[in-house]
Amino acid sequence: MKISYYLAFAAAAIACNANHVAEPAGYSYPVTQVREDQFAFKTVLDTGDYKIKVIGIDHPTAQELVVHISGGNKLLSEIRRTVTGRLSTAFTGDLNADGQPELYVLSRESADSTALMAFSIAGDSLTEIALPAKKTGSRSAFEITTDHIIETITNKNGDTEKWILSLSPQGNVIRKIA
Repeated sequence: MKISYYLAFAAAAIACNANHVAEPAGYSYPVTQVREDQFAFKTVLDTGDYKIKVIGIDHPTAQELVVHISGGNKLLSEIRRTVTGRLSTAFTGDLNADGQPELYVLSRESADSTALMAFSIAGDSLTEIALPAKKTGSRSAFEITTDHIIETITNKNGDTEKWILSLSPQGNVIRKIA
């Protein structure tokens, strides 16, 4: 009898903790425990072969990016990242021309600065594409074309630089263009 009481108490404590909002840094909420009206951002993209669900979940100090890739009715991959700023848009493309889609997610860090995250989708895996680190104290804006990404960086003094990122199956190439 005492054992069943303690088990019931432990189960109630776990259930209460699952809905607790202020968890330590790095804690990841299962999407099933978050109501859809709590999503700060949600979009579903369809590439034909893949259905991609991109979700932004607000937490007290940051926003969490959750990406689900499914094929047919089967979940193939999930990625979770803490993001700076607020998710603003997500889209797919094949900038590296390898026949497999990439996912691009933009987040607004401030009124005049945007961050870009990119993921490669192949088979049942989703991997993050390494992009150059943003310079401290600068603002970034991105332009996506059919075969590359142009980043305009504005420093504290208002000076701008343009960098082009060309993605390819052989490797990414970054070069300054202005």
